[in-house]
Amino acid sequence: MAKWTVLCVLVVMALGGCSGGSARVSAAVDAVDPKLRSFYSHSYAGLDVKGDRLIIYRKPDAALDAFVREQVDDVDVEFRDAPYSLDELEQLTERVRNDWHYWAGRQFPLKSVIPRPDGTGVNAFVVTDDLDAARAEFQQRYGDEPIVVDRPARTGIVPAQ
Repeated sequence: MAKWTVLCVLVVMALGGCSGGSARVSAAVDAVDPKLRSFYSHSYAGLDVKGDRLIIYRKPDAALDAFVREQVDDVDVEFRDAPYSLDELEQLTERVRNDWHYWAGRQFPLKSVIPRPDGTGVNAFVVTDDLDAARAEFQQRYGDEPIVVDRPARTGIVPAQ
């Protein structure tokens, strides 16, 4: 579970979230994220950190809200509604991942597929020079599913030789 928490926090940071935040907020993320994923994934979508504020994305759920407030009463928490829960987004993520070979054969190899932490859909990163064509093909295959097709970020990091 710790591996998933670290991965999710890294993904949020890579997508532009987690702009700073104190050690107190980091501790709050470590305290609640694994539990929300385990016990509230039917309503929990993800989280973000903005300064010293922890933002929890979820489908409205009074029990989840009370749990978070109880766990991190020393951190400013904002609850935002999300259209999809983590359970729903993980199902869609797996569906796209299961099509890995299909996309490679269509010349749109998948680099990664991850749920968006704000609960709005799934990010599918493809290696392509024709992003518009990839988006059109994803639309054709998955219809109106909430999938955001984009290229992987270029970090400028060069692997060691």
